[in-house]
Amino acid sequence: MDPKNKDFHEKMIAAYEKQQRTGASGNLYDGSYNRYHIQAKLDPTLFRKLRRYCTENNYSINTALKILIATHPILSQSTNA
Repeated sequence: MDPKNKDFHEKMIAAYEKQQRTGASGNLYDGSYNRYHIQAKLDPTLFRKLRRYCTENNYSINTALKILIATHPILSQSTNA
């Protein structure tokens, strides 16, 4: 392997390992929180309603979904979470 490529790959491996040890804030990851990715395909009408809700309340889509899930009548009563 070309020495330049080897050096590059070693730097990338070190950066990847550091990224895995730290959270979004750059602090060492302590495992005390979890993050999950959710994804949905919305029809145009539902997406417009979501965007309008976000705009009216000055929320990002991420924040709006967290609030909507947390305050949903059925989901907020769940004891299985």
